[in-house]
Amino acid sequence: MDLPDNVKGFLTLLGGFTMHLCCGALYMWGTINPYITSYFRWREPSDLKVETGAAVFPVMMCAVATGMPMGVKLIKKFGSARLVCYVCGASAAFCVFISSFAAAFWQFVIIYGLCFGIITGCIYYIPIYMGYLYFPKKKGIVSGVVLCGYGLASLVFGLTFFALVNPEGLNQEYDATHTYKYFQGKSLSVAQNVPGVLRQMSFYYLILLMAGASLIFPHKDQVGNKEKALKEELTEKAVTLEQKRELKIKLAEEILKEEDDVGKIEVHEDVDTDEIKEKAAQMQGNGLPISQQMEQYSDARYEGPQLQVNQPLLQKGAHDDEDFSKRGVPNVKTALTSIRFCMSILIAILSLSIGLLVNGNYKNIGKEFLDDSFLTVVGSFAAVGNGLSRPIWSSMLDKFSFKTVFSFLLVLEIFLGLTFRYSYFNGVVYLIYVFLIHTTFGGVMAMFPVVSAQLFGVKVASQIYGIYWYGFGIANFIQFGLVIGLKKKIGYEGIYYIDVIFSVACLIIIRLYKLKTDWSNYYLEMKRQGIPIPEDPNKH
Repeated sequence: MDLPDNVKGFLTLLGGFTMHLCCGALYMWGTINPYITSYFRWREPSDLKVETGAAVFPVMMCAVATGMPMGVKLIKKFGSARLVCYVCGASAAFCVFISSFAAAFWQFVIIYGLCFGIITGCIYYIPIYMGYLYFPKKKGIVSGVVLCGYGLASLVFGLTFFALVNPEGLNQEYDATHTYKYFQGKSLSVAQNVPGVLRQMSFYYLILLMAGASLIFPHKDQVGNKEKALKEELTEKAVTLEQKRELKIKLAEEILKEEDDVGKIEVHEDVDTDEIKEKAAQMQGNGLPISQQMEQYSDARYEGPQLQVNQPLLQKGAHDDEDFSKRGVPNVKTALTSIRFCMSILIAILSLSIGLLVNGNYKNIGKEFLDDSFLTVVGSFAAVGNGLSRPIWSSMLDKFSFKTVFSFLLVLEIFLGLTFRYSYFNGVVYLIYVFLIHTTFGGVMAMFPVVSAQLFGVKVASQIYGIYWYGFGIANFIQFGLVIGLKKKIGYEGIYYIDVIFSVACLIIIRLYKLKTDWSNYYLEMKRQGIPIPEDPNKH
């Protein structure tokens, strides 16, 4: 039984949410970094520090960015979003399983950080893209629902990981320099549990990824479908024309050979016999070989129908009365070379600063005055804020302008950054601050798929959105560099103020710069020069 489109759309969103629960495992890194680092300090005795381990987070973000453009391209190549999700999902779970056998930290980074990141990047945009096709007027809700799973991943699997790896609730111990805490000494068993827990987690990932992929439904307008249908139509037309052309030549030659008995020739019912006789008679004195003359005649005779096949392709999307202002960017190259794309990347980098800092370091910040069990609770609330805030923020873009919504988010960021240091006196207050900062972080991450689709159109955005994640990775590396280079000099408190400056700069850009682009001038210039205007690449 064929399901209605709206049901397919809802199931696709559910499938995307389910898969993103696993793909969002990179947000767990702030939670599992102390466990992974402690394991490799024991597995391969070294001075590996938890701060060094923090570098894996930006590496994973860049890996996700690398894989992201591949997802929609794989749909175009294989014709099935579900198949692509099946293969990528199984591969992602396998990467987590294999990472448990890594003998050195650098091997773990390659398998878990790079390979897992690239593969989940391939999955990332597929359910969002398919959801946009089913609900073109509700892009904010689509993005928010799917990415809610991405944000909640650290809650679901963070608690699962903690319960499996540290069932007795053992605490970390200071290293020899009394600077960092690790699972060693009396709590060494926690570090030793890491490989087995990773294998269990890979099994859970596999189940959820396969279940989610099964709920991804194809859409008639998905990338590759139109091209495939058009190719089949043209192939069929070409075969028909070639057959008729060969028949005309054959019949004309038979007529000329049997001039005395033309009436005896059996002609196909679609062929105009009188017309062929008349044309054959005219050819007697032309001096060219009969076959060559008939080939010219056949080409001329069927030039009209062939043009009827191709003409719609030239005219499609080129209507004189079309409102070009409703179109997105004409192609990927134009999008990538536009100043607005560069500015939107800069906005992403600046606005993510405080969120990335706290997301990757809330345990290191809080371990001086809170125990590991309570910090796990803090991480759970952070994941809730990161996940559940996404559909709220992104759905606002369906009703309000990006400038209005994002400005409000930045003002909240600035307030939290200026006052965060005052949350240290109480664990509950610290939990609330971490929760609120993660709501702003989730908002930025949820709004950018919508913004990119609004600026450049759905199809083009699906091909360039991965570059935004390189921007996210750059923002993460900046925070990593600030922590490594300045923490000992100015502490985390000083870094908060630097990030506040970034947020203020971002707010100024948002208020003064016009990000929304009207691409109509581009199309009008094409029309003025007489260049055929192609079909809108973003139309669905």
